[in-house]
Amino acid sequence: MYEGTRVSTGEPRLDLQGRTTHRRRVQRFFGDHVPTEIFINPLSAIRVYLAAEHEAGRPSTAHMLATGHVVFQRGAELDRLRKEAREWLGRQSVPDEAAAIRARYAIATAVDDAAEVAADDPATSAMLITHTAIERLEFWCRAKTGHIPRRKDLLARVTAVDPALGALGRRVFLARSCAEREAAAAELADRTIGVRGFFEWDSGAEAVRHEPAHHIGGRTGLCR
Repeated sequence: MYEGTRVSTGEPRLDLQGRTTHRRRVQRFFGDHVPTEIFINPLSAIRVYLAAEHEAGRPSTAHMLATGHVVFQRGAELDRLRKEAREWLGRQSVPDEAAAIRARYAIATAVDDAAEVAADDPATSAMLITHTAIERLEFWCRAKTGHIPRRKDLLARVTAVDPALGALGRRVFLARSCAEREAAAAELADRTIGVRGFFEWDSGAEAVRHEPAHHIGGRTGLCR
């Protein structure tokens, strides 16, 4: 049985979600060269996606099911699934303090990497600064709204909540010089993650899962 949804965008495009006993993804052109993505999943897998994406703050499956247009339906299962998707979208997914610190640390570390290569490799530095700017905006969105928007909606969503921050993000991405980009990115860091680079923190003691040791070339090692 196939059950599908259509997601309308500015350009003709179809994203179809189907139900079956196996997983499969197919990309095809249909009709007047309309790009179409077909996702075929058992219901159990779809519900796993809903929960896992909520945990990550990126409810893409829930968004597609809740906002898409039904093109075929047999029975009431799709109605129940779409109701669940709307419920998932209504829940916020804000990281706890420990997860937030780890996320901020990962972003800040990449900023230090950009600074290290700036003199010898400005292109790589610009790449890293741009990437971390996206991560900062995503971190801010999740902390403020409980969700991380799709990349194509990120700037619009930030601007809708905080126009000044949205304008600052655009300054980073549209900067005409390295110095302009670095200055805007530093200000963006202050507004989003609160740090510009390395900062001190302590994760506290964490339990370690022990794995079997193997002797390799006369030495004891861990296999991963």
